[in-house]
Amino acid sequence: MSVWDVFFAAHVAMPYLVSLMTALVTLGFMQVAFYANGVVKYLTLGFLLLYLTVFLRTIYWDVLPRWIPPEIWAAWRDMTRGVAINIVFHILVTLACYFSLKAVYRAIPEAERVQFSIFTAPFYRFLRARKLAQGLQDVPRERKSPGRAGGDRRD
Repeated sequence: MSVWDVFFAAHVAMPYLVSLMTALVTLGFMQVAFYANGVVKYLTLGFLLLYLTVFLRTIYWDVLPRWIPPEIWAAWRDMTRGVAINIVFHILVTLACYFSLKAVYRAIPEAERVQFSIFTAPFYRFLRARKLAQGLQDVPRERKSPGRAGGDRRD
């Protein structure tokens, strides 16, 4: 058995493993989403939709073509051009991103949340650090003594 045979066997087997694992993760996240609230609920919904999309996409593009007769799959693919199903996958990923961004937004302290949207929330820590650094520039600094190396004061 050559290296290429091993790669081909992995190529054939991996979609089934990915389908199984993402189905299990999706099922697990569904249970968490049912009971969670706040940030955890939104983050869970984001992951749930992302894993669901990976599951459905793997089934559609990697598993079904091996189970459906080639001429039927080719006719279906030519008829839809793959566009219709990819639109569904992209909508699901967009929803997953929305819920994930909503979780990031909800993680910002409520008093500061009004200054952000779900699209600016990922920059919260960066903008907060920048604002803090600007504030520190306004703090008066100790003056260094002229003529001494390092400016240390010994008085």
